[in-house]
Formats: sequence, C-alpha cells, structure tokens
Amino acid sequence: MTGRTKYTCHEYREEMTLLGELFMNRKEVEAAIELLQAATELDPGWLPAHKLLVEHYISVNDIAHATEHLDELKRLGALTPHLRYLNARAHYQRGEYKTAIEIMSAVETELPNPEHLHFLGLVYFAQESYPTAQRYFE
Repeated sequence: MTGRTKYTCHEYREEMTLLGELFMNRKEVEAAIELLQAATELDPGWLPAHKLLVEHYISVNDIAHATEHLDELKRLGALTPHLRYLNARAHYQRGEYKTAIEIMSAVETELPNPEHLHFLGLVYFAQESYPTAQRYFE
C-alpha cells in the first residue's frame, strides 16, 4: 500500500473492508481495491470484501475481475439476490444474454424489483426481441 500501513493479520479483515469501503466512497479506488483484495487474501471466504469488489468491477465494466470474485462467491454458496443480479449483469456485458435472462428471471421471481425488470428489458432489447423488451419497460 502506497504510504499506508500494510495489514497482515487475519483479524483485521473487517477493518480492512471498512477502510476499503471508505476509500471507495471517497473515490480513492486504488487504495480501496488494495485493502479489499488484501482482506480476501487473508480470508478467501470473507464475503463483504468480495461483494464490494464485485460491485466496483461491474460498475467499471471490468468483467474479468468481477467474474473472479463472483466465482469465489458461487463456490462459497454465497450469491445473494443482489449478487446474482450483478452476475447476470456480467453475463449481459459479455454478450451472454440467454444466461443473463435465466439468472435474472430467477432473481426477479424470488425478489421482485423494478430495477430487475428494467434490466430484463435491456437484455431482451439487446437480443432484438423488441416486443418482449417493451413489456419489461412498461
């Protein structure tokens, strides 16, 4: 970490994650990623850091890094509806529309949300299935 104390103790994963989130909110992305990544290295099963990293990587279209963390969360059986939504977005951004629709339809059934419907509309629109897309946008 540039100019910051490097944590190496497993017990600091929570503090590292909180600091990482703080830095992310302050737009100090490099420091945030370093802290969050270090937290996941100390404890590969530490879900909060993986979640924050997935959210960041999806927001900047870094699908390779997002998928890395999503795969770990899947392995841990820790994909919440929100993380499954982000997983669907990763598939969408890779052009894997059918998979994105499958994932998102299951999430929408489990946890209805207007944002999910809008996303499904976008995926159908990308597939040029305009009448179906329009139903989701209404």
